[in-house]
Amino acid sequence: MSTVRTVALEFLRKGPPHNQLLSPLTDYLGLCGNHEAAVIKVPYEHQDFLPLLENLRYVDQRMGSEELHRRYRALDEVAGKVTDILSSVRGLVAELNHRSETREVMTHLSLVISAAELALLPFELSKVPKGCPGGDGNWFLLQTLAPISLTRQVRTVSNQAVSWPQKPKILFVAAAPRGMKVPLKQHVQALVHAINPWAAAVNPEDSDEILKNTKGMLTVITGATISAVEEACAKEVYTHVHVLAHGMEDKNRPGKPYGVAFHSQYGRDAIDVVGGERFAMALRGLRTPPVVEGKNVTRLPAVVTMATCESGHVSSVIQQNGASFAHDLHQSGVPFVVASQFPLSIPGSVHMVEVLYNGLLWGEDPRIVIHRLRKKLFALSSSETHDWASVVCYAALPQDLEEQLEDMRYAQARLAINCAMNQIDVFIDNNKGRQNQFDGRRIERLFAKEEEAKRWLPSSGRYELEGKALLASTEKRKSQAQYRIAGLLAEEEREREHNRYLAESVKSLRRAGDQYEQVYCRLRTDTAMASVGGAHTPKRNILHWVLCQSLSLSVVFGEKLRVEEWRMAEQSALLDSMVDKSETKAWAHATLAELYLLLLAYPRSQRPRGVATDQIVRNRTLEHIEELVLEKGVASFEVYSTKRQFERYRDWWCVADFVRELPGAERRETQAWDTTAGFLGLVGEIVAKLETGQDPESRGKKQRGWQA
Repeated sequence: MSTVRTVALEFLRKGPPHNQLLSPLTDYLGLCGNHEAAVIKVPYEHQDFLPLLENLRYVDQRMGSEELHRRYRALDEVAGKVTDILSSVRGLVAELNHRSETREVMTHLSLVISAAELALLPFELSKVPKGCPGGDGNWFLLQTLAPISLTRQVRTVSNQAVSWPQKPKILFVAAAPRGMKVPLKQHVQALVHAINPWAAAVNPEDSDEILKNTKGMLTVITGATISAVEEACAKEVYTHVHVLAHGMEDKNRPGKPYGVAFHSQYGRDAIDVVGGERFAMALRGLRTPPVVEGKNVTRLPAVVTMATCESGHVSSVIQQNGASFAHDLHQSGVPFVVASQFPLSIPGSVHMVEVLYNGLLWGEDPRIVIHRLRKKLFALSSSETHDWASVVCYAALPQDLEEQLEDMRYAQARLAINCAMNQIDVFIDNNKGRQNQFDGRRIERLFAKEEEAKRWLPSSGRYELEGKALLASTEKRKSQAQYRIAGLLAEEEREREHNRYLAESVKSLRRAGDQYEQVYCRLRTDTAMASVGGAHTPKRNILHWVLCQSLSLSVVFGEKLRVEEWRMAEQSALLDSMVDKSETKAWAHATLAELYLLLLAYPRSQRPRGVATDQIVRNRTLEHIEELVLEKGVASFEVYSTKRQFERYRDWWCVADFVRELPGAERRETQAWDTTAGFLGLVGEIVAKLETGQDPESRGKKQRGWQA
């Protein structure tokens, strides 16, 4: 169910969007839902309203008491008039009082405006309209009783073909011509912090190392010219663009519209004031379109954030392009634009990039992120600035935004989990043989990074099974890392810490087993979910994979063989091994090889019929390992992942010091790997095959199908 309900409010008038001044004589229509249209009048003459807006602009936030009082009076006056306009739309009042049967966390008020002169009005300053929930006299967008997130939309901008970015790629553009000052360092640090969960840096606190290990996730252009932006966008497809610069009037154009001050391509000390339409053209990339997955791509970024003074400020409304930079950028096709309609303070601009990118990159709902940004700006600096009201957002969001965001959250959380676990593995590898050098605080920070990534992982709805299965898999990887850390601490004779990590490893592995079992139980209650469909279909049949993982941990913990579940996993994997899709077949053969291997850990009397003898088990195990390598080759991820799983038996689960920590360790003397070389001997053969693509005895000899 959706957690954000959208209410659209549209203002219309006759004529073109430009060439009209604010006037009490002009009638507008206010449309909201299926309710009766309301006739709206603006209580200002244009020439009287502009001085009020000027009072809301400040060059230095460190104002004297008189200036602060003047600004507060202007805020209250404008807020009152804007509130009256919204209150006069009865349909809006009715919609905001509507109580949905679903549990909503927020209402998204989409304000559709095409008339350039109405874009002048700071609707973000409104108090709660009369008759609406939220409390009389409270700021409409800050009250907590019925949270509201307000965005603007140009009527001509369609949301039908909008695709929310699944793999973020950020272009950061900074310009400061003629000695202008911008908080470049703070913005870089904020963006680096935002992308840190997906950076392969060993030291998560080293900004330079993070920038070098982001796999192209962040590109920084300083001293930017419009030609540098165009060249960057011609080479790469960026999903997010963040601009740090100063807003400035373009005195060379009719109406003196506001634009962004870039460095001139004809001299770094010269200023090139770039408007929204021109900037959008540069973002498209004027040269040969880049190629992504074999297709030419000319699409604009989905998100543009403007940390600039007055990028949302409307200049002359007489000219055809008299709207704001943000308005023009949105009208040119950028679905989501965040800007400022008044000057934005330096601390406010830093807070803006922190809140926006720490939410958007995880796949959080942008409407919720904007609401959080306003609250933070109000809480931290409302006594000195009105940055919270300055933020203006233009949005044309897809109708299936909830589903697209869920896809993104799963993909981003999965990548971040893998990144954190890989960092932990690298850190452990780097500490081998280094006496008394192990930094426990750093490894705990890496584990905290992994926990934060898991928090974003969807575990309900369409991703219920995959999310919970991934959580189980992550717990298993975490358990292995804790076991390896215990080994390092044993070498350093740090017995107390060694014992703690060893015990934590067992607990994590038990949690993994319980989570796999929960996924299997969920599958049993809904067999249609055994092979999940849709855009997020797993790359392997989740039924046989989950069952195999659960059965393998049952072996580790010395539990009896669950024959019925073993048969179910076998049949599911056998079916997948006969499909045409190579990847599906490969994972099926990996599952089957491990399922047959597990039987060697049990007496023949407990094994299923037809696979009772050791020789049959051994032959079938090696047969499926061979089929896996034939299908994908030894250099494939499927082979690498399978090899890593079998190595866990050899290097971890069957090692004496770990076995002693397991519950019922005294009964495990009957386990096959404790009494014979059968189990571990076969594991060794399998690992050797997956490393070389050949039998251990025949290395160096070419065999058909075993080449990488």
